[in-house]
Amino acid sequence: MAMTKKGIERSVRIITRIYEEYESTLANYETNPYTKEDLVLNLLTDLLHHCKANEISFMCELDRAREHFTDERKEAEGKKKTVNKKKAPVGNNPVDDFLYKPLKR
Repeated sequence: MAMTKKGIERSVRIITRIYEEYESTLANYETNPYTKEDLVLNLLTDLLHHCKANEISFMCELDRAREHFTDERKEAEGKKKTVNKKKAPVGNNPVDDFLYKPLKR
């Protein structure tokens, strides 16, 4: 599916609605005002918890999202896609192992 500038704008509107709902939900639990950066930090942290609880590799999905983002931007600008076949590292670090472990599908 080709991503146009209009498609990117639609994606931004969707995530903005999710972001606003998340901000509203946090406001129900805490009284501290959040900066936009704080909200992104909390959202990503909660996504990490979600991924760990559901045995999803956060970093693998983040890598895939970065590739999608780059491809969508290039498509919208009429440029050719880039294929990145970089493998995620898995080693002796338990945090890296959690973040990069292969997905169970």
